[in-house]
Amino acid sequence: MLSVQQPWASLICAGIKDIENRTWKAAQVPGRILIHASSKKVTKYFFNDIPEEIESYISNHVFFGNLPELDTLPTSAIIGYVTVSGFEEGDVDSVWADQGAIKWILEDAWLFDEPILNVKGKLNLFDYDIDEDNLPPAHQVDLREVEVSDNGEEVTIPTSDIWVEEYASGKYEGANVYITDDNIDILCDEKDGLVLKPFKKVAIAGDTKIIRFELNPQSNVYCVPDLKDETKPYMIDYHDGTSGQWMTAEFVFGKKID
Repeated sequence: MLSVQQPWASLICAGIKDIENRTWKAAQVPGRILIHASSKKVTKYFFNDIPEEIESYISNHVFFGNLPELDTLPTSAIIGYVTVSGFEEGDVDSVWADQGAIKWILEDAWLFDEPILNVKGKLNLFDYDIDEDNLPPAHQVDLREVEVSDNGEEVTIPTSDIWVEEYASGKYEGANVYITDDNIDILCDEKDGLVLKPFKKVAIAGDTKIIRFELNPQSNVYCVPDLKDETKPYMIDYHDGTSGQWMTAEFVFGKKID
């Protein structure tokens, strides 16, 4: 078993984080291991200390419903398991890879239906008294992503039923999605700079509820403004060694479609 802080533990067991960065590697490739979420909770200052590119991915996955709100993630608990298929000390093309670390390559992630609570963590790999051939019920998270349909005219943004209800109430005038490697080709054209594709409609889809709007022409791709000077773009470093503007797709709602 390996103890990992949140939200990284839940990101691993959801099948989102495919690399675990360590300063050491096991004597041999361990294969399937249990993932233990350590006792440290995610604070409201979490995003202050991580790269903005990582913030983009995590925020999108929370909004899409692939990951619970960070302050609700279980701690001091065994939450699932994953297969470690190897180690890599060189460069790895993954947003989750710290190029200065030993990368544990992760595959076949499973999340327990109910976490095993009140378990104390330890350093390095450690044993836990459990029947490895009779583990608790678990599932693989069906990761939801942005999709395009109707000959490219409609874009579907996945989220929770709670957010669908919020949008249906008229409380919000639109929805934002960070631009990442996972969605840039789906959402954007690169004609005269990065722009939103000419979608006509947007669907906000929860697990059981959906609402559709015509898209306001103001919908587009925008840079996040610099915190110190809003007239300038917020510049960030990307995992591939490049740098650029921190971008978000803004979907401005028009008329509700029945």
